[in-house]
Amino acid sequence: MKRIFTLILNKTAYVLPKWNGKQAFKLLCKVKRIEISSQGNDFLNKAVQSKWSYHNYEATIYKYGSGSKKLIFLHGWLSNSERWREMIESLDLRDYSCYLIDAPGHGRSKGNSLNLEIYRLILIDLVKSQGDIHSIIGHSLGSLVTAYALMRDATLPVDSIILMGAPAGMNSIYDFFKRIMNLNNKTIENMDAFINKEITEIPAHEINIKNFLKVVQQPVLVIHDYDDKICPIVPIETAVALNKQVESFFTSHLGHDLLDREVIKRTLHFLDSV
Repeated sequence: MKRIFTLILNKTAYVLPKWNGKQAFKLLCKVKRIEISSQGNDFLNKAVQSKWSYHNYEATIYKYGSGSKKLIFLHGWLSNSERWREMIESLDLRDYSCYLIDAPGHGRSKGNSLNLEIYRLILIDLVKSQGDIHSIIGHSLGSLVTAYALMRDATLPVDSIILMGAPAGMNSIYDFFKRIMNLNNKTIENMDAFINKEITEIPAHEINIKNFLKVVQQPVLVIHDYDDKICPIVPIETAVALNKQVESFFTSHLGHDLLDREVIKRTLHFLDSV
């Protein structure tokens, strides 16, 4: 099936550029759901749950705690809110109210498609409904969504940001998609044109961690692993170096997931200090 999609897209790139770009985008956004473990379901069942919907998209929002400091957690691609279990269990929920988002097509949310703009809309709706947010914590795609949302609207009431395992930007996502699907340059060019015209509110090539860290005013903690094979650390190190106010915590041997007690400890320390 993959070879068929590749053949069709590469053959139509020059003769049907608009159709080609739209179809490539649909393929880019297609989600393969990762199942929640029994332990994860036990954890999620303890939350107060609500639904967010927009056209054919649905998100599930889980709330833990009743404290005055509000935190929002965004998972990455092919993940779900189970990834935050140990983090939530380490927080004093008398001090914090934690909101975890299962993006469309992930976890307990219906659907099979997700894009950056839809994820941004979910985030800003949650921020606006809850008021002052102590911190947004994003992992992988969730980090890029956080950066995009605050680049689009720097006035959002968010006091601090934690970016974990972030992709360098939209261009790095394009490069990954092109490589795994063996697509030609024209197909990627067509897809980018479609995204810029129909999807994002900022040109896609401008949506990256480097640009975000140049302009962000809030305290930021960047957590990344030297052995991350999904989102290499080099462009993240370069981006962090541009802003001396940004804190960083670079690890080794944890890979992309960053599921480790030291990561939790560093996160809690940052949350307590801002």
